[in-house]
Amino acid sequence: MPPTIEIPIAFEDVGSPIPAGMYKAEVSAASLKTVKNPESKLFGSTMISWEFTIIDPEYPDLQGRKIYYNSNLNDKVMKEDGSGLDMEVQKTAIYFLGEFYKALGLTPTGKQFTTEDAIHAKAIIKVTGNVYKGKPVSNIDQVLPWQD
Repeated sequence: MPPTIEIPIAFEDVGSPIPAGMYKAEVSAASLKTVKNPESKLFGSTMISWEFTIIDPEYPDLQGRKIYYNSNLNDKVMKEDGSGLDMEVQKTAIYFLGEFYKALGLTPTGKQFTTEDAIHAKAIIKVTGNVYKGKPVSNIDQVLPWQD
């Protein structure tokens, strides 16, 4: 008997991009990744891939759809002259991560955090359309505080 292969996303959930718009969503998962493109100035940097699940009752056909948002930590970005890590670029990345946490209703402090704090946090996401390698895709352009 041939093996059954488990995939992380159902085939029917990848058929079409999520239309551009504003949606109620919640953070359903987070994972740490490394930027792997050697041509990117971010190569080797850590990023957090945030999975959002749409929970907006105004869009029942989109309920449960997943979309991803990345927070780059820019922890491996070198200065233009190659003299060391570019701390200004890293400060900018940490600023935007802090703003992301605030939009989720969380209060980031100090030098440590856990992605678990953000799981099940609700927000409004602004989704935009784009083209990637000739195919239409959806992107989260902005994460805004939750509103009932």
